Amino acid sequence: MYKIGEVANLLNVEKVVIFEKLISKSKDIEAHIVKEKGITYFTDFGVEVMNALIYGLPIPEETKKELILESTVATEDLKDELDEDYISSEDIKRINEERARIKKEIMVCRNNLIAIDGQHVQLDEALKHYQEMIKEDLDWIRIAEGKLTYRLNHLDAKG
Repeated sequence: MYKIGEVANLLNVEKVVIFEKLISKSKDIEAHIVKEKGITYFTDFGVEVMNALIYGLPIPEETKKELILESTVATEDLKDELDEDYISSEDIKRINEERARIKKEIMVCRNNLIAIDGQHVQLDEALKHYQEMIKEDLDWIRIAEGKLTYRLNHLDAKG
């Protein structure tokens, strides 16, 4: 579970952006937040949904497997069903921590890719603009060459 400030850090945005999305897209995110003692917490999947809302990505669908892994009650039930010789509660805790760490890294990578993609779009637009400017400059150079050639030919004819 993540507080709003932690979600903002994970997604590389200001807290105000999180609050804005909570207000404007409340029906998309409300199932993935928990409020305890006046503090809003996001589930792991809630962070993914918020990421999608902020960066304009499709909202991911929650699979049954993710629901089971994120639910502490389901994890406890699953733990009871497993043979303790194979997976201990410490192993489950370590696996869940590793999973959370990897999800954070994936989100950071995804956000970096989105930022880089935006930069590429800007660079492409700048390149197109400069290409147009070069074409205009070449047109002016051709006009100047034509005038110069005309004058030189005109002077040769007189001279």
